[in-house]
Amino acid sequence: MQDQPFDARRLPVETLKAKLLAERPGLSALDREALLGSAALERNTDNWVRSWIDTEHVVTHRSKRVVATRAITDSGLLIWMVRLQGNRFAFHSDREGVDDAFRQASEARRARKAIASRWDEYRALRRRIFLGGRRLTITVDDARRAGLCELGIQGFLHRVGLGGRTHFPGRLLAALSYVDRQVGYAVFAGHLRQQAEEASRLGGGAEAAADRAVGHSNAL
Repeated sequence: MQDQPFDARRLPVETLKAKLLAERPGLSALDREALLGSAALERNTDNWVRSWIDTEHVVTHRSKRVVATRAITDSGLLIWMVRLQGNRFAFHSDREGVDDAFRQASEARRARKAIASRWDEYRALRRRIFLGGRRLTITVDDARRAGLCELGIQGFLHRVGLGGRTHFPGRLLAALSYVDRQVGYAVFAGHLRQQAEEASRLGGGAEAAADRAVGHSNAL
């Protein structure tokens, strides 16, 4: 995925609300103008994403367990906030269509769930990192593979002064995982990636050695 720079613009609130209300089906221009001050338009800053949500523009997934609420970021990007029943936080999807948003959130949820099931391993890994027994470089792509939303990733990096970077010391992010547990997901995903890369290099070396042995045998 191409890295997206953080959009720090903050458009006027009335502009944002008008654009958000324009997404709600069945509203006339007069209706939208009358609803600009409606309590249905709520402020939301969950997961490092500053936005307004339209609590009366909600789509329920056919499973009845997931809902998507239309929202708009402070920079004017229309998004879907997809929430699983019983969960406090929603996944911020930048997909235009709600069906695509449901799919994106579902894939991300599976990735996070897989890491959450191994959280004891992450705690042990974090101790190894702090003690110097494991050196890691974590990338933005690791965070994406861990099931974190793009808007949340960029919002977090911007807020902690790391915006514009794509690679980070594992020790730094391990420390930041005490600030936000989700950072630990990125660290663990980076750990798994690096493990696979290390195994691949070892495998490649073994294959090269085997190739040399075959060459020597043929020479005889």
